[in-house]
Amino acid sequence: RSRETSLPRSRETSLLKAQKHSHVLGIDEAGRGPLAGPVVTAACYFPPSSPLIPGIGDSKTITDEEERERLYEQIVSFPGVRYCVTIIDSHRIDEINILQATCEGMRSSARGLIQGSSSVPPSSDRLGCYSSGLTSGKLKPEECYALVDGNRYPSYLGNEDKKVTLGKQDMICEGEAIIKGDGREYVIAAASILAKVTRDRIMREYDEKWPEYGLAKHKGYPTKMHQEAIYEYGVKGIHRRTFAPIKNWKINKDG
Repeated sequence: RSRETSLPRSRETSLLKAQKHSHVLGIDEAGRGPLAGPVVTAACYFPPSSPLIPGIGDSKTITDEEERERLYEQIVSFPGVRYCVTIIDSHRIDEINILQATCEGMRSSARGLIQGSSSVPPSSDRLGCYSSGLTSGKLKPEECYALVDGNRYPSYLGNEDKKVTLGKQDMICEGEAIIKGDGREYVIAAASILAKVTRDRIMREYDEKWPEYGLAKHKGYPTKMHQEAIYEYGVKGIHRRTFAPIKNWKINKDG
């Protein structure tokens, strides 16, 4: 996809024409596969009549890091935009598994976009799980509809998992999952860029703390270089201990 074109707002437009929902948001994630770092989810909303930002597409197909950064800045400064990113750390991933951690993050991002969230930006210095975004006032959940990338809507309904505390808040609004939605729908693609850039920034900050792991290069994914570095230098707190090959290694309290 060239810098001059963007994905369409096809499903979003059809939902708005039905006049049941006035706000359609896109949701996506970044970082399900790495051995280190958080999984980051993002929810994004643009005013219905707003012009398209040229170049918005699936973040995985935008290979130039500077281009993703440029699009990120255009999204977060766009008039009327609402967005919320959620950081789910490695400890929570190990506790409830990566699928449930991703769903939890998506629910938190949707809730933060609709009800409001902290404006303190994400950082490698912030510990635990948290949400951050840009919102002004609150929306009515019944007026919102979420388009989620993937094959399942991140609701507890029909997706119960015994490892997850069902007392946690459920998905705040109606919506649907769209397979390969980040390559089909504009607002999902925008969310994918927010999630990807947010996570990459955090991983670059981690790289400054632990340069021996090469995190700025592979962003925590299980490359040969990363696995060799873990074997030589040990496991840090940002590593996911339930992921292979780490889960198969004997690790002492110092990593």
